[in-house]
Amino acid sequence: RTASGSVDVTASVSGGALGGLLEFRSQMLDPARNALGRIGVALSEAVNAQHGAGMTLTGALGGDFFAVGDVQVRAHASNAGTGSLSVQRIDGSAGALTTADYVMTHTAGGWVLQRTDTGATVPMTGSGTAADPFVADGLSIVVDGAAPVGDSFQIRPTAGALAGLDMLITSPEDIAAAAPIVAAAGSGNTGTGAISPGEVIDPANPALRDPVTITFISATQYTIDGDPTVHTYTPGADIDVNGWRVQISGAPDPGDSFTVLDNSSGAGDNRNALKLADVLNQPLVNGGTTSLNGAVGQFVGDIGVRTNQVQVSRDAQEVVYDESVEALQSISGVNLDEEAANLVRYQQAYMAAAQMIRVADTLFQSVLEATRG
Repeated sequence: RTASGSVDVTASVSGGALGGLLEFRSQMLDPARNALGRIGVALSEAVNAQHGAGMTLTGALGGDFFAVGDVQVRAHASNAGTGSLSVQRIDGSAGALTTADYVMTHTAGGWVLQRTDTGATVPMTGSGTAADPFVADGLSIVVDGAAPVGDSFQIRPTAGALAGLDMLITSPEDIAAAAPIVAAAGSGNTGTGAISPGEVIDPANPALRDPVTITFISATQYTIDGDPTVHTYTPGADIDVNGWRVQISGAPDPGDSFTVLDNSSGAGDNRNALKLADVLNQPLVNGGTTSLNGAVGQFVGDIGVRTNQVQVSRDAQEVVYDESVEALQSISGVNLDEEAANLVRYQQAYMAAAQMIRVADTLFQSVLEATRG
């Protein structure tokens, strides 16, 4: 702080221990925290969605398995207005999240969102209101209050995610390992048709667990639950009803039926547990191109490469430093043998001078004695 205000000196610190710490924070620590946070958000979002499609031992649908920290928003200290930002991660958009932090600034032309690592402007859709928020990189941004031109806010989408990462399931009974529906072929079927076990695609559907019967009126057509609508049968095609999905294969005969019922006796059913385990292999990050396992591998590999690079650089700098010290010592350093020889020489010179003084004193005394006589 100065008499005229605060001065930011961080950008001017480029060397020494403090400069090294600042560079470590910006080049390694912050990106690593953001990358881990993004993995945590993707894991939480995917596991919670799949867990909600399963059934617990008590017969209830699964609840959220994980919780993560919220998006961090900080207003600039010099903001003059009353503006504020409300930033949320969009559900189901973990793949759109990046590892970057952002600065959102109110300009004469409106709000502008920029990445802090590259300075690139990020395009946004929407108007910034609660009914029509700004949308960018998996984030929903709502602007409140009055912000004059020049006010800005820092947005950190994933940095705080790990700090709030927590497991919400505390009892094994609350783990939704089973599927809430079960599919079966009719006992009187004569064809070779077979139905898949079924999977939940919309656990919020109120009719999810209502019984449904699929009846074939011919080898190529079927109806659902008595509805007069006739559907064309394609072996292996998805059949979506009431928030669930099944596939029928083979060659059903006319009159064959298949039922999808509430899985009331789901003990021993681990269909949803298998899907939960498979979440790690699903492409959920980097725009849906990288799995969680792949993202963790990339993170560990990147940290390892960066650490090795720093160690190699440190070793190289130590060699340069040692050579510099040796060069300095060769010019200004002390040679003990030479100094010892110099001491002997100085001692001998001192003794010779003392002898000369003693001779001079003797001669002077002799002259005085001669003059007295």
